[in-house]
Amino acid sequence: MSEDQVAEAPVDAGQAPSEAVTAFNFRDHIDESIRDDPSLATYKDLNGMAKSLINAQKMIGADKIAIPGAHSTDEEREQVYIKLGRPDDAAGYGLQTNDIMQENDIEWLQDVALEIGLNKTQATTLLDKYTDLISTVNQTSQEDLQALSTQRFADLSKELGGDNIATEKLTAADEVVNQFAGESAEEVKDIVLQDGTVLGDHPLFCKMMINTAEFLAEKLGEDKFTGRDNEIGMNIQDIQDEITKRTAFGTPYWEKHHPDHNREVQRVLELRGMLE
Repeated sequence: MSEDQVAEAPVDAGQAPSEAVTAFNFRDHIDESIRDDPSLATYKDLNGMAKSLINAQKMIGADKIAIPGAHSTDEEREQVYIKLGRPDDAAGYGLQTNDIMQENDIEWLQDVALEIGLNKTQATTLLDKYTDLISTVNQTSQEDLQALSTQRFADLSKELGGDNIATEKLTAADEVVNQFAGESAEEVKDIVLQDGTVLGDHPLFCKMMINTAEFLAEKLGEDKFTGRDNEIGMNIQDIQDEITKRTAFGTPYWEKHHPDHNREVQRVLELRGMLE
């Protein structure tokens, strides 16, 4: 056999047959029950998921507020109040005065709010609720006092012989108080009694002044009430009629808190002065 006819044997380079390399997918190694959970969709690889887990662990408890227990110290409670929004001082609440709560009341409320650890929202809500409560109580008290005053007038009217007679006698009684108490007359009549009513509305006081007025009228005589300076166009009867009208029960003259009360009282005083 010639050398030309000898086939060359294949050379073995020691290389394995080529195969396709498959990329690693961490989801293939997760239990099938959670493998397709949407929360894993954003992770591209295992490192990304691990970093996210580490960050989440660091954040757990970062904003957590421990609830004070029975044995917590004042300092521990202080830290809780601060985290919940309590201001550093009472003025930090910035509460405003109103018809019910004046400056001293607001200062007291802010001091209490700071002491018990309220935040601004809680303190404001407390102010609003307290104001509503006091307003309701005051309204109820005024209605009760008005009802009592009405009932007392009705009882006195029945005793004296009718509304007109009662009004006339009460007007005379009121004149006695004004005459002898002078500038302090309103202050005397507005003395608050234990039951919340004022002295000028008390039946015993009214009867005493009515009797006093009748006694004075009897002792002085009618001639003492004539010949006084009057307004042009007004005679004695006109003056008396206007006094009766302005001092009728239920008018502003008898309502201390009515906006026209002082004006009506002043006008009646002027009219009575014309009869002197």
